[in-house]
Amino acid sequence: MGFGILGCPHNHLSFPITTVERSPAAAAEQPRPHVTCLDCGREFWYDWQRMRRLAARPQNIYIPRRAA
Repeated sequence: MGFGILGCPHNHLSFPITTVERSPAAAAEQPRPHVTCLDCGREFWYDWQRMRRLAARPQNIYIPRRAA
């Protein structure tokens, strides 16, 4: 992949996908569009009106522990 010392530039993005986010703080579920970097897999919120990538989407990564 060759990202170098600065990391991934996130230049190769997927088409915006709208999913429903379940937030414990919000009473109702809201659809939120996001794009995914096709090189590193990082997800970013997307604004359809400005047609721009926004802040990084929080990653909910579950890493199971190995059995002892």
